[in-house]
Amino acid sequence: MQPKTPDNSAVRSVALAAAMALWALSGAAHAQFRAPAVNAKPSAAVDALAIEDPFEGMNRRFYAIHQAIDHAILRPLALGYSHATTGGIRQGLHNFVTEVGEPVVFGNDVLQLRVKRAATTLVRFVINATVGLGGLLDPATKIGLAHHDNGFGTTLGRYGVRPGPYIFLPLIGPTDFRDVIGTSVDFYSDPVGRIHYPKRGYVLLGIGIVSGLDQRAQAEPDLQRIESMGTDSYATLRSLFLQQRQADIHGDEPVRIQDLPSFDDDAPVSPAPPAAPAAPAASDPGVAAPSAAHVPALQPRAVSDAEYFLTAPAPAAPPVAGPPIQL
Repeated sequence: MQPKTPDNSAVRSVALAAAMALWALSGAAHAQFRAPAVNAKPSAAVDALAIEDPFEGMNRRFYAIHQAIDHAILRPLALGYSHATTGGIRQGLHNFVTEVGEPVVFGNDVLQLRVKRAATTLVRFVINATVGLGGLLDPATKIGLAHHDNGFGTTLGRYGVRPGPYIFLPLIGPTDFRDVIGTSVDFYSDPVGRIHYPKRGYVLLGIGIVSGLDQRAQAEPDLQRIESMGTDSYATLRSLFLQQRQADIHGDEPVRIQDLPSFDDDAPVSPAPPAAPAAPAASDPGVAAPSAAHVPALQPRAVSDAEYFLTAPAPAAPPVAGPPIQL
């Protein structure tokens, strides 16, 4: 009897799922840059900046590690992916990975009771799955049904769950405790990963790699803009992430990088005191022009200005008695 060889299929499946999740998270770390450059409402900025960063020291060390890995591995791979795929192929892959994620978006639209958004997502999914050749084309956007991101982290925020401390993790990027839970729920509730079909692990791995490379490639211009701003890139990225997450939860417009505050400016200069009101002109009604006979000529002072203004005025002379008034 031949000894049974160990079945490594389960191990391979777990390894593939872990690798796919790692690539997906590394791409999702830059997903906030995919939004169009439009202004954010002030309420989102105020709420986001109120969130503290209690683990800033650890987060900055992790940020430095992530930057080294990104510059050495992730960025070259993303740029190579961009150069290796033509515009049409890259756009088709982007449309496909977006279409695959629409069920998760639709489920969270329903949970958030956003009926109009849920209907848009459902119709968009059906049109692109049929007319769009399985999602490779995007005819839904051309008829006004644009894609929008959504996830369980946003759902938790819509129902009042606080984000918790801000954290930055290598290969994952900026996040918070609420989004860590939300990303895990999204991953395990994705029907593409739950349905059993041949070579499912390899399919999920391929989707995760393409999604991560696509999002990292699209984030490249904005990441370069942040690094070229000459400010604290960690603080800028943190502000951008927190404001964008608040905008997602409140349904506000996405955030524009150039609208972020500068973190290297000096303390604000106090505003200048308001100018004294101008004296009324002589031509104004009710204002008589001074007579030249009653305006004494200005004489130079014999003392300094300080002594002049600090010296007590001389007592006024007593009034001179006039003739009695006849009634």
